[in-house]
Amino acid sequence: MAGSGLVTFGRIAFLLTGKTRLPGTCSRQTFELTISPTLPTSITKSAAAATADMSHHQQHQSTVERLDRPSTYYDKSGKRTRDDAANKEDPLKDATTLYVGNLSFYTTEEQIHELFSKCGEIKRLVMGLDRFAKTPCGFCFVEYYTHEDALDCMKYIGGTKLDERIVRTDLDPGFKEGRQYGRGKSGGQVRDEYREDYDAGRGGYGRSLQGGKEMGSEYD
Repeated sequence: MAGSGLVTFGRIAFLLTGKTRLPGTCSRQTFELTISPTLPTSITKSAAAATADMSHHQQHQSTVERLDRPSTYYDKSGKRTRDDAANKEDPLKDATTLYVGNLSFYTTEEQIHELFSKCGEIKRLVMGLDRFAKTPCGFCFVEYYTHEDALDCMKYIGGTKLDERIVRTDLDPGFKEGRQYGRGKSGGQVRDEYREDYDAGRGGYGRSLQGGKEMGSEYD
């Protein structure tokens, strides 16, 4: 009585063949082991297809996460219950507004409009302002007429340079009055309050450090 079978371990296929002695003589089985350096064609094709599907899924998932991340200036006012979070639709699903950050204080509204209009017609552009001085403080909101134009802007303009600075773009659920002002203690953006490195395009050193230096020189 003889039998055989194909057993696979990883990329190696083992072909087992066996012979059994007749009853009454010996019940022990002996096997021959043959190692095949390559898998059968059908198994190889299946593995390749699974790998391709996984790669495509990971690439698609990465793109979705990159384009749909919320703006850092997203309005977080108001508490949400667990039921509210479950029933609320994705606020970025059809978003047409972009939060644009890391701008120079000296970049003008005209420069921004000229660059961002290359991806579609702009419905509204709101410059970010110092809360007290009412001067530009390094960010803005750009609203398009369509969601597709907003996504194109993220693809083709996000990460490029304007006034020698890398532009950062994020989908935003929509501009609301009051969001055009900086949230820092001194009126600008929070990121510019405690910055220790000198940034000529964003007012030099952090404003808190500048205040400390001015106070120190006054009493020296």
